Amino acid sequence: MAAKSDEAASRGMEAYRNGDYKNALQRFMEAFRIDHGFDNRRGELRDLVGLGMGLVDTGDYMRAKEHLDAAVKLAGELKDHKTLSDVYFILARADYLSGENDSAAGYIDKSIRMDYGHGREAGEKLVLKAHICIRAGRLDEALAISEESLKVNREKNLRFEVANSLRTLALVKSLQKRTGEAMQYYSDAYEIDRESGDAGNIALDLESISELQYKDGHQVASAQLLEKSYIVSLNSGDLSRAIGSLDRIIGIYKEIGDARKVRFFNGIKEGIVANTDVLRQGK
Repeated sequence: MAAKSDEAASRGMEAYRNGDYKNALQRFMEAFRIDHGFDNRRGELRDLVGLGMGLVDTGDYMRAKEHLDAAVKLAGELKDHKTLSDVYFILARADYLSGENDSAAGYIDKSIRMDYGHGREAGEKLVLKAHICIRAGRLDEALAISEESLKVNREKNLRFEVANSLRTLALVKSLQKRTGEAMQYYSDAYEIDRESGDAGNIALDLESISELQYKDGHQVASAQLLEKSYIVSLNSGDLSRAIGSLDRIIGIYKEIGDARKVRFFNGIKEGIVANTDVLRQGK
């Protein structure tokens, strides 16, 4: 039975990493039912964490917290401090994403304290704490935490997390009106994401740099960056994001008074929308 639950949980994690959250949740639930059936408590804990993660990423925060609260209790009973710390981190994500900033701050502090108490450091947890501080308006604190997260992630050579730290630093610098420094951090993140081929983050980096260029009065440069962004999103199948970038491009060229560019990008947008409608009808 343990082998069957392990296989289901492994498939669940693979689906989760691929962004197939529906399949991931089905697999984690399958594993949980097996583990619960023969009182495999450590297996149940793993499965509850998987269910919590999947539900957070589908935006079902209430159900996620039900599973995660059960995981907190079980991890405490099993004295599994590492998993308990990770569950607090996921709870912090759930509360942050649902707008419960104070509760998120409490959970992330618990998670980080537990890690430090057992000689561990996790840069991704520091990144989340920095975003919680940003939302609370504590920019100096967010800056210090972001710098620490960058240091930890670089030491561990976690390139994906390094890029996240750089983006967080860029956001803080942008809010502090330090545009040049923000631009550099976003550019550094972009180089990492471009190497890894992470389309979503490449588009995000380009959009962020574009917005800074726009605020700095460089409208054409801003539009040109968005042109790259929409192509990245279109090629990766993120049509909603591609259309959003095109709307912004059209708006900028309207401001500039470039009617030819407005017509050109309107035509591209209309083509994407029309093809999307055809695909929906085909389904």
